[in-house]
Formats: sequence, C-alpha cells, structure tokens
Amino acid sequence: MAWALAWGAVGWTGGLVLGYLGPVPWAAALLVVGGALSLGLLLFLLRRPWTPALVLGAAGLGLLRMAFFSPPPGLPPGFAGAVVEGVFTAGPPEQIGGMWRFTATVHRAAEGPLREGHRVRVLLTTPPHGGEGRWPPVQRGDRLYLTGALRPLPEGGVGGALAREGIVGVLRPTRAALVEAGGKGLLGGIDRLRWHLALALRRSLPQPEAGLAQALLLGIRGDLLPEEWEAFRRAGTAHLLAVSGLHVALVLGLLEALVIPLVGHRRWGRAIPLVGVWGYALLAGMGPPVVRAALMGSLAALARLLGRPEAPLAALAVAAGVMAGVSPSLLGQASFQLSVAGMAGLAAFGPRLHGLLRKVSGRWEEGRPWLGALTGSLAFSMGASLGAVPLAALTFERLPLLGVIGTVLSLPFLLPALVLSGAAALAGAAWEPLGGVVGWPAWAALGAVRLFSVWLGGVTWASPTVQGAGVWVWGVYALLGLLWGWPFLRETIPRWVGGRPLPFPWAFPLLAGAAALAWGAALQVPPQRLTLVAFADGSWVLVGPQGQAAVVAAGPDPRPLLRALGKGLPFWERRVGLLVVATPAGVEAARDVLRRYRADAVVTPSGEEIAGALPFREGIAVHLGGGVWVIGEEGGRTPAFRVVWGQVAWVVGGSPWGGGGETVRVYRVWGPGGPVVVARVAGEEHTTPPGGALSLTAQQGRLWVYTGPGVP
Repeated sequence: MAWALAWGAVGWTGGLVLGYLGPVPWAAALLVVGGALSLGLLLFLLRRPWTPALVLGAAGLGLLRMAFFSPPPGLPPGFAGAVVEGVFTAGPPEQIGGMWRFTATVHRAAEGPLREGHRVRVLLTTPPHGGEGRWPPVQRGDRLYLTGALRPLPEGGVGGALAREGIVGVLRPTRAALVEAGGKGLLGGIDRLRWHLALALRRSLPQPEAGLAQALLLGIRGDLLPEEWEAFRRAGTAHLLAVSGLHVALVLGLLEALVIPLVGHRRWGRAIPLVGVWGYALLAGMGPPVVRAALMGSLAALARLLGRPEAPLAALAVAAGVMAGVSPSLLGQASFQLSVAGMAGLAAFGPRLHGLLRKVSGRWEEGRPWLGALTGSLAFSMGASLGAVPLAALTFERLPLLGVIGTVLSLPFLLPALVLSGAAALAGAAWEPLGGVVGWPAWAALGAVRLFSVWLGGVTWASPTVQGAGVWVWGVYALLGLLWGWPFLRETIPRWVGGRPLPFPWAFPLLAGAAALAWGAALQVPPQRLTLVAFADGSWVLVGPQGQAAVVAAGPDPRPLLRALGKGLPFWERRVGLLVVATPAGVEAARDVLRRYRADAVVTPSGEEIAGALPFREGIAVHLGGGVWVIGEEGGRTPAFRVVWGQVAWVVGGSPWGGGGETVRVYRVWGPGGPVVVARVAGEEHTTPPGGALSLTAQQGRLWVYTGPGVP
C-alpha cells in the first residue's frame, strides 16, 4: 500500500511539474485521466499490476490541477519608481539591524501598477503607525496600509530567487500604518513566542553566536553577520543555517530517545514525539523545507506505529506531492527544490554508500562506536550532496567542494548546539541572568559548529564559480538515475508485464537509453535568460526565460526563423506568444511559422493580411509571461519594438536613432556588401557580416553579443 501511494505521488508530482513548465488545457488532462482508466481496466483483465495506470492517472490529475492554477500577472514595463498605495497582507517578518523585511501580498490596491494577488518584498525602516508597543511590530497576517516607490528586483542570483517565488518588486514605504492586527490564534501566539525566544538569545549570547543560534534553532537569520553567512556559503555548509530535514530529524530522534523509555511500547506514547516535531516546525516558521521534513517524519512515525517498514523515498514523494499540490508556486522556489533533491539523494544513495564504506571500515568498527557514527555521517552526507550540490551549482553558480567535509565535522556539535541554544533561550526568557549562565555551554557548542565553516570557507578554492553548468548538471542527474534505476528496470518493470527479470545485455542498453533521453529532455528546458536573434532581412526571434517566444517576420524566407525557434525552444513547445508581420514581404514567412506553431497574438500592418490578426499600432503591448513584454515603439517601413524584462530594455528595429533609456538598440543598415545587423551596446557597435545574424543574451545582469553568417 505504501508503494502504491508513493507511485501515485510520483505521477501526481510529475503532472504538476509538466503543468508548471507549460500550460496544459484541462481537456487534455481529462484525456490523460481517461486513458489511465482504460489502461487500468486492461491491466485488470490481463491480471497484471496496475501501477502504470496509477502513475498515468495521478499524472493526469496533476495536469488537471495545474490547468486551474493561474499565477499573478507580471507588472507592465516602466513600473520602476512608480508610486504604489494600498493595503497589504504581511508575511513572516525578519529583522535585519534596524530594518524589518517581509513579503507582502496585495489585498487591495489604490494606486500604481500593483493588483490584488501581487507579492512584493517590503523593507520597513520604522514601525507602522498603530503598531508601536508590539513585538515584533510587524506580525504575520497584519493588514498594513503602505505607500512608496516600487523598485525592480536586484540583479543576479538574489533577484532570480525572489522572482521564482512570485515576488515582482521591492517596496520601501514612506508611510506605513496598521489597518488590522494579525498574529491571532495559535499561530500568532507561536510567532510571538518565537520572537521572544530570539530576544532572549540576543541577551544571553554574544555575536556572532547569537545570530547563529537564532538561525539554527528558530530559522531567523536576520542577525547573522554578512561575513558569517558568506563563510558558510563558501564552505558548503549554508544548509545548516536553514532549518530543514537535518534539524527536524535530530529533534525527532532526541524526543524519541527521551519519551519512548518513559512510555514503553504504548502506541499513544509514540505520538508524543510527532506532536513535538510539528510544534518545532511551527516554532521554526513553517518554511517549505521544515514542512517537508515534518511530513516525512510524520509518515515515518506512522509507519512504525502501524508496524510497517519505513520507506523514505515513498515518504518524500508523498510529502513533495502534497506540498506542491497545495501551493504549486513552490515548484519554482530554490529552497523547495534543494530540500527535495538533497533528501532524494540521501534516501537513494545514503544506504548504498554506507554499505560500501562499511566493507572498508567494518574490521575496525568493533569496539569503536565513534567510527561507525563517522562512517554513517560521511555516507549520508555524501548521498545528500549527490542530490543537492549539482542543483545548487546550477542555481547559484557555485560549486562547494568542501561541503561534505564541513558537514561531517559540524554534525557532532549540531545537536548539542540546538539543545543548549534552546535551553539558553528558555532560561533567558524566564530570567535574564539565568540565560547568561546557561549561555556559556551553548556558546562553546555554537563556536565549534562555526569554527569548521569559517576555517573551510577561508580556503581560496573552497567554492569556485561555475557558469553554464546546465549540460553537466543534467548529465550528472542522468547518471545518478542510471545507477539508482538499474534494479527498477531489471526487475520491477518486467514484473509489471508479467515477465522475468531482464538479463544485463537487454537491461543496460534500455536504461542507458532512458537516461540519455531524460538528459536530452532536461537540456531542452530553457535557462533563466533572454535571447534575441536578429537577421539581415529585418526579421528577429525572441526566446524568454520560461520558453516564451515572439517572432517578427520581415522577409520572405521562413527558414532562419524556424531554425532559431527550434534551437531556442524545447522540442515539445509548439506555441509562440506573439507573431508580427513587419512588412508585406513577411506574410508568407509568417504563414509558414503558423503552420508549425500556434500564436497567441498575430499583428500585421493593417490587420487584414492574416485572418484574426490585429493591426499594428504604436504603443501596442503584449505580455509574453514571466515579466517579458514586447511593446510597439514606432511604425514606418520596419516597425520598432521595445523588449522589456526587469531592468533589460532593448529597442529592436526601426532607425538607428531615437529611443531612450534602452540598454541595447538593434537595427539594420545597408553595408558595402548588403544588409547587416548592428547592435549598439553602451556606445559600442557590433556588426554582422553581410546577410549574417546577431544574437543577444541577457542573464543575471550580464550581456553577451554574438555575430555570424547564420543563426548563432
């Protein structure tokens, strides 16, 4: 039953991911569900396992869930500096020095580009009017009246991570007032207790140990010094600062070790550690990694309560599926992705690596329990790193080479640091002098945890920068899938169809081919960048960070356009957001594009050249999704368009003059050998050969320009 639930969760999560990557109509999702029912009936009549039908049906339900999920729309271009005013609902706050930082959701907009449902990062330097005397002055669920200038997200990895969480901008209010107090009920009381314990740690411990204790115990990282945070990042131990599965597992193990001897084997007694784990999850802020770990711990405790074997991968699949189903936007958050990837690596490869290390160290472990603990810590840390490090390198463009060593060295001190920090917080909340006394041993344990990360973080080659790692990252995951999936293909799939296990000459090529296909499909997922390919006939193709596409056809030859689309889009994508016929010569090329792709909007000079097309007009704006906008700038023989994505502003087409505020202007001119494409970037011009093409790529504040005779 557990594995049936796990297979259903795998199919459900897979359907959610596919629906998140690209919209799927609800009718198509229903067809998948209907096909699964038919397949299940066929397998039942043939007396075969119905697991494939379960996976297919759950995937169809996941696609159906995503068909009705609509993220908030992006902001129109040019919103930077716009004054916004409205009522916002505050999320969990975080104090950084004298500033309060939190994510707020628009409840009611009065002025500005924001609409209901938009999320912004708020930086508040003074308590809101009417919130004086409360601690903290901003609490989860508060309704705040805010007004101020809206700024774009910062460039680089931080801005990208915020954008994946659905945050559209940064607001520094010039005026803030409390409209309706939140922090009510049980959750509000726990939040206030959390902040009072944080205050007690500040009074009981010196810096930097006070900031480290708040991060380890309560998930509050505002008091961490920047140099401390950077040292943990370079050492590859930053995951210790985020309350996640490791912390929850330590708390669950400690509670079971304390409670089980007192209550014996009574079933009701085994529920006490479970209640404690969820209480700790609430106290730590209920972030995605904490909720995932608490769900997995609950499933593991339930399995022990029912006398069932524990299945960590099954528990992970169920926990991830439940969380993503409730909040599909989690699929784009780096914290959720890294948490799931790390736990998957730990569960899939940790036991195998432990077995391999035991073969080497087994002869010396007798009478040396510390060696067995060290071997287990090393094996499971390596397993978690196999799952999370490749994704972390792809997301943050850093490769933590010493992460496993830093984690293994810090683990023996992590549980004492958690326990003693909790004791110091409770003692300091009850009586400040007592907190100072209990804080001495907590300071020593925290110093030991900090020591190894600061030492390893100081190594110059500890965390080299990596760029363009997508090919290698997905190759690593394909290889890991090949290693882990060997028994699955050789034994499980043949059992589904009623056959015998496959021999090696059959099983290995099939699994290697499946891994290669998975690698190839993963490489087709568009990276988080904006790419423009312009041609000498005035045509150009734009591909956005989520596979959004716009095509402007100005010449009769459709082949360069189709090549650029085929190169920039995944092979399964057959949709473009905007198709523009810039000149009468581009009508046939546009029709050829429409034979292969479905266009959400078609624009022609008069609106009559293609059925259902809109006439071109200056100021026409089309949102391709993901914050990418294409705006008509001017008409003429070749219309110009402004491409806007965050702080990127490109003007494409038209004359070499005009425009303003753009970072790049791309236009076509006639050279001695024929038409050429020119890109003017910060006063510097890049020119293609006659009849050639030019490619622009923007990613995390960087810009690349390529020129060549064909599609770059």
